[in-house]
Amino acid sequence: MWILFLLFLGFMILSIVSYAIYKKKYLETTRPVMIDQWEFYGHQYVKLILKPVHGKLPKWEPGAHIVIELKTKQGRIRRPFSISGGNQDYYELLIHADQRGQVTGYILDHLVRGEILYMMPPRGRFFNLKNTSKSQILFLASGVGIAPLLPMLMSKIQQGIKVSLIHTVPLQDNLIRYDALVQLENTNANFTYLPVITQEKTNNSKIIQQRITAILLAQLGFSHFNGDVFLCGSHIFVKSLISYLKQIEVYGNIFQESFAGYKPDPDFKIQVGQQIFKQGKNQTILAACEANNILPFAECRTGHCLNCRAVLHTGKVKSDLPIQAQIGISPILQENMILTCCSVPETDIVLEFK
Repeated sequence: MWILFLLFLGFMILSIVSYAIYKKKYLETTRPVMIDQWEFYGHQYVKLILKPVHGKLPKWEPGAHIVIELKTKQGRIRRPFSISGGNQDYYELLIHADQRGQVTGYILDHLVRGEILYMMPPRGRFFNLKNTSKSQILFLASGVGIAPLLPMLMSKIQQGIKVSLIHTVPLQDNLIRYDALVQLENTNANFTYLPVITQEKTNNSKIIQQRITAILLAQLGFSHFNGDVFLCGSHIFVKSLISYLKQIEVYGNIFQESFAGYKPDPDFKIQVGQQIFKQGKNQTILAACEANNILPFAECRTGHCLNCRAVLHTGKVKSDLPIQAQIGISPILQENMILTCCSVPETDIVLEFK
């Protein structure tokens, strides 16, 4: 019996290790896709339709994202983009039309039908919908933060869950999928759409014309909300909304993802092994490493998988970590470790990837 047990245990360990190796290799593989269509929402945002160069695109789950990779002389520039719609024939992405971004700037300069980009397969979920047990859900997004929420809300509406969406943007023509979402609300009793603009006035009574505050959320009927809340947007937006939700005593779980967080000093130096380079224009320590051809495995790039962890030997960093990745909660992270995907340097630093 012991021999059979040990053989079974060995088989299970081998299977787990083999799958982990396969998964890592799969997620790090790039494949070509081509730009097929695009649509601007004012000057702020653009919807991008990507199609496969050959075959079918990988399947994905609501909340997943892909990674677009650009190769440079020094290294690689990788940026995650949430999938806002599509299937195995095409992916729909929503990007901030910022010419200053290294990847978004490149895409905006190459909006030509048939232009080839290279992507890494869908991975992760900004939020795990399987963790939601409530009969109602509130989605709150700013700008392109709506991208992962769109397929998520469609999934939940189809399950008969009561869904509300608050989407805030600067101007009326920035409202992503406005007509389609209004139509969805008109044809589905389980869906409430609350568009918000903050920098202009309009005669459209459907659109809320003020910044989101705790008072506004209470006026909209979300005081003592007994459902789960999903937030996605800029770092400042998410932090503010969490404060407002606490003020109006939301009872459900609050799930969050943010982007455009701390802005690093481009002159801080990073040392990995014998290689020394500057943070530069890169948004995170991970991005700076990749731009200099140091390529640690980074599955989710949102602080959940913990794969991009590194030992911080000297220096200080500033981090914006999801709760499950904080020291003392995650058994994987030790006292001197950081997650490079969620951190920026506050001084010159010396790192060692594990």
